[in-house]
Order: sequence, then C-alpha cells, then structure tokens
Amino acid sequence: MTIKIIIAGLALSCLPGMGGFAQQTKVSLSLPTAEGKALYLTNEQRNFAVEIPSDSKSNFKAAVDLPGRGFYAIDQIGEIYLEPGNALQVIATARQSYQFKGKQSKENEVLSRLKAVRATLLPQNSIIKNAPSFNLLQQPVQKFAITIQSYKDSVTKLVSASKNIFFREIAMGDADSYCRVMLMNFDRFHEADSTSYIASLDFINNAKSKTDPNFRFKMYRALLLPFMDGFLNEEDRQAVYKLYNDGFRANDHNLLQNSTWYAIISSQMALAEIPIDENNLKESYLRRLAAIPSKFPDSTLADYLTGLQGIEYLDAAQQATTDFESAYEVLKSVSMSAQSRAMIERAFLQMKRRQL
Repeated sequence: MTIKIIIAGLALSCLPGMGGFAQQTKVSLSLPTAEGKALYLTNEQRNFAVEIPSDSKSNFKAAVDLPGRGFYAIDQIGEIYLEPGNALQVIATARQSYQFKGKQSKENEVLSRLKAVRATLLPQNSIIKNAPSFNLLQQPVQKFAITIQSYKDSVTKLVSASKNIFFREIAMGDADSYCRVMLMNFDRFHEADSTSYIASLDFINNAKSKTDPNFRFKMYRALLLPFMDGFLNEEDRQAVYKLYNDGFRANDHNLLQNSTWYAIISSQMALAEIPIDENNLKESYLRRLAAIPSKFPDSTLADYLTGLQGIEYLDAAQQATTDFESAYEVLKSVSMSAQSRAMIERAFLQMKRRQL
C-alpha cells in the first residue's frame, strides 16, 4: 500500500504595520486525498474560521491572523496546537498518523499521543453522546473512578514531556474537563448495554411506532428499560457527584477558548441554579439561554455557550417527546448571534439526517 504523504507547512510571516508588526500565519497544506476546493482552520469557541483555498489539485495556502495561541482544527488532520510566530510542518505518514516539525513539534506530538490514550483508556460511546463506552458503563463506580485516575495519570506523564507551560495547562484542563463530562453521563447511563439501547432507539425513531395510540407510554418504557437495573444508589451517586465537582476551576478564560469539554462543564455548573424541568423543557431552556450573557461577559464565549445550550435543548426534546422540530422552532424565535444560530442549525440538520 502506497503511503500517502500530507505536508502541511505552517510558516509565520511578519508584515510591517502602523506602530509595529502585524503577524500572519502562513498556512500551506499538501493534501493529496483532500476533497473540495478549500480546507478550514477553525476554533469554534473563539468564533474563528478561516478558509484555506486550493491553489492546485492538492495544495492549499492562506495567510491568516490567529486570535492567539491554543488549539485549532484543520480538516482531515484534526486538532493541532499553534502559536503566532512559530512555524509548524505536519506530515501524514499513514492514516491518522502524523510527523511534526517546528518549534511546536513536541506539543503536537504530545497532542497526538493524548488522542490515542483517550481512545484506549477512556473512550467515548459511539452511540450515546458525550458518554463513556458501553464497556465502561458496565463498571461499578469504584472501578470507574480508578479508570478515570489511570487516564489522568497517563495524561500527566505525557504532558510533562513539553516545556510549554501554557500548553500543559490547557491540555491538562481539557483532559480534566473530559473526565467530568464522562462522569456526568456515567451516572445518567450507568449499565446501559448496546443491544437494549439500540433497540429502544429503533422503536422510538420508527415512524410506525408513532401511530400506536400508546406510543408515549411505550416510548418512556423503551427509554427507561436499558437503565432500570443500573440506577446508582444514593451512596454511589454522591461518590460520582463528588468526583464530578471537586477541584473544578470556574471561569478559566484560556480553557473556555480552547476546550469544548470545559465549555460544556462550565455551562452546566454556571446554570445549575436553573434546573431542567422535564415536564417543561421549553421554559427551562429559555430561562437558561436568557441567563448566559450575565454569567459569561465575553460575548464570543456567551454566543458559543448559547449554541451549546440550544443543542442540549434539541437533544432533551428528542429524548423526552421525540419532537425536536418544535424545539427548533422555539429556538428560531429566540434572539441570538449568527454563531449560536449556525451551531444549532448544524445540529438540527444532523438530527434530521439520522431520522432518514
């Protein structure tokens, strides 16, 4: 099999400007397997997206202004670490395997290994959003706590290979936030197994099921059955709650700009005083959406978290009544930024496609 090479040269150039220098990041990608006329360099938390157009069959080039150092994503490569002023070259030596060259090569090598460690020690569920794998959901609380700690220890060891303090902080913070999200949904979906969960989804999403006059009763039964035997007792729930809450550092601006997992946890913590009433989802989420600007003064971050809460409302509506389209209509009537609306629309379209 021929090894496909992707060479991504990210070179920084300084352009003279009034009273100083305006730094631009020169992004050059050689990507033979890329499809389309452009790739994108993005950081959704900062509402940052730059098109990298193709100048030939497999070459993509652009000079962009980075909003700051941190995690960015490039189509078909995934998450990378960039700092203005430092060049980075990425060479794909095999599928999802990369060699890095440049001042930030060590950080990106660590980032690549962190992805592998997460996939091995604390993998996400392929069906249940933001939850541990079905195998991990079968673990008792005490064993899952050991799994979490083992993952954190591995992250600490890997991250220590970098001398970049800022990178270490956001990489560790991202891993910690990921663990908290997994703990949150470990409690919610404990002992769910793939067979019964998939069967319940098949029933709920089947158009014929909805013609049954007893559909609502059967739907709740289908939603609950996969978890009936696995509900945590109060002692175990408190143990999970303690792991989830202890040591959380609120309002970390750097993490809010670089970690989706931290943004999820931050919004949950900040809005905990506005609980979700499952019998009145609309009112609950409208109150949450209205509260976000006062809790997160940075408008860009507030817009991102508004999008996250809107998506959560769609998910909750689908699980509670299967009628996420009505929830989407509610969200369309709410005043919000173009960034928030675009996030919600993308999620809605994905949910529609899954129904087909």
